Amino acid sequence: MASCATADPAHQLVEDAVRYHGFDQLASTPIRFSFRDAQYSIDRSQPGNTIYTKAFSAVDTLSGQTQQLNDTLINSALVHALPERSAP
Repeated sequence: MASCATADPAHQLVEDAVRYHGFDQLASTPIRFSFRDAQYSIDRSQPGNTIYTKAFSAVDTLSGQTQQLNDTLINSALVHALPERSAP
């Protein structure tokens, strides 16, 4: 009976680690990180939708100008946003 009253120490250790590192908030808090000169985010806070974004800079091979590009994936729909070009 005494063993039923005490929590499993291994399970408690895992639960404490999850809370300490914030993984208990993954469903309600966006995750943001940088990797290889791009910024990524994963947002699961909207019910029924997971939004993945990638923001990065690229050099336009025709004009030589640096442009900010954004890719967004919402469940199964991909949006690739290009900056608007001004008329020559």
